[in-house]
Amino acid sequence: MNRPAAEDDGECYGGALAWSGNYRIVFEKDEWAHLNVLSGVNPFLSEYKLQPGEWLETPKMAFTYSKHGLGQLSRNFHDWGRKYALVDGFNVRPVVLNSWEGAYFDFDETTLTQMMDNAAKIGVEMFVLDDGWFGNKYPRNADNAGLGDWQTNEKKLPHGIDFLIDHAKSLGIGFGIWMEPEMVNPKSVLAETHPEWIVQSPGRDKITLRNQLLLDLSNPEVCEFIWNTVDSLLTRHPGISYVKWDANRHVEQVGSTFLPDDKQTHFWISYTNGLYGIYEKVRAKYPKLMMQVCASGGGRLDYGLLKYHQEFWASDNTDPLKRLFIQYSSNLLYPPNATAAHVSTSPNHQTGRITPLKFRFDVAMTGRLGLELQPSQLTSDEYEFARTAIANYKNFVRPLIAGGDLYRIYSPYNEANWASQMYVAKGREQAVLFAFSTGTHQRNVYPKLGLKGLDADRKYKIEEINLTGASSFWGNGQVFSGEFLMKYGIEVQISRPFDSAVFKLTEIR
Repeated sequence: MNRPAAEDDGECYGGALAWSGNYRIVFEKDEWAHLNVLSGVNPFLSEYKLQPGEWLETPKMAFTYSKHGLGQLSRNFHDWGRKYALVDGFNVRPVVLNSWEGAYFDFDETTLTQMMDNAAKIGVEMFVLDDGWFGNKYPRNADNAGLGDWQTNEKKLPHGIDFLIDHAKSLGIGFGIWMEPEMVNPKSVLAETHPEWIVQSPGRDKITLRNQLLLDLSNPEVCEFIWNTVDSLLTRHPGISYVKWDANRHVEQVGSTFLPDDKQTHFWISYTNGLYGIYEKVRAKYPKLMMQVCASGGGRLDYGLLKYHQEFWASDNTDPLKRLFIQYSSNLLYPPNATAAHVSTSPNHQTGRITPLKFRFDVAMTGRLGLELQPSQLTSDEYEFARTAIANYKNFVRPLIAGGDLYRIYSPYNEANWASQMYVAKGREQAVLFAFSTGTHQRNVYPKLGLKGLDADRKYKIEEINLTGASSFWGNGQVFSGEFLMKYGIEVQISRPFDSAVFKLTEIR
């Protein structure tokens, strides 16, 4: 086919490099018009010398092929990823409230327990305490101190972590915690005690990013320290069932005080393998622990690290409009049920954009639903909507995202300012359809959505959920054939910026 592959037709190949360090992917077309793809460790400053008897395993590359366009290519990756490259790949994930945008560093025990109380009432299943819970000599009250000193802050949390865990347990919800074990603030006991553990170029000033530096994971002693830190936290507090593992900066001023001069170029590979070694230990001792890979969002989204995690944080940008693009791109290769997608406040803290709560929920429900706000700031109407939407997600949407197939109808990148996708059960007996208006449209101009993945010979009842008023579809509550829904489609009356609609489809026999 002499044109680019489309969503539902055309031959295409896809690949994902399973490597969390520096990488390079080269595409070269030879004189016979054959495309050659070379991928792996970036060779820049990465000369690696092997001694007799030593060995080095190069990164793996996952490839797939589709003769039915990009949609099938993505579904191939999702099935493979859930089965082979993701922890608990087909299991449903809990609805999470993360404390970050709701409290930032400014919290105490009352703040957190009240957040848990309100979250539990609307159906949240996991509370995650984000940054700011640690450090005593250098308390973590901002991002400029305390990182690396993983002791509970006694002023903020005088009764300790177990007090919070017990409170969560009394509400019937899980408890999780944020860590950034690879990083250190210059203003910390760890940096004062072990300055030689910091990645650095001798004789040069250490350049910080987000007021932090990196620990040298090419050094086995440092890796052992990080492992003991994580192990000690989880052993002392066995009620922790979730860890958000963050890494908020990249590597600069590459240099190791551990590696000899003639092996400084081993750093890039040794650091990554050191990180993998820590994760191997964590997974071996805590196989049921839920973990999220995070690196200022999706900075480490790859199948090399994803195999140790149940989910990933795609971006620190929680603006729902931006998230439509971010999640669309992430889910080209990575499973939607592993995509943590949170409802944040309005105006959004990153962009200042004002959006309806329904739009924010509808976008977040296309992945692993969570919240990133202060529940007490919701109005009574918003509170009730949140409770209903979370129930809809848990009762119907979540199982389809966990085990179903993703079909994209409108890419958010299209110029018509629509976005739409659906998830269909493997047996095609159920589906959920999402539709979004991402811009301004002329009056009475609505998207016509040709559904996908259904059985043409079956009949489906279509019902709109997450309603805040009248339904956007004239046939709401009625039964249509799969053939009609796929060949003719439905017109959804959404046209203003940030209008949205969600429909559940159930086979009628």
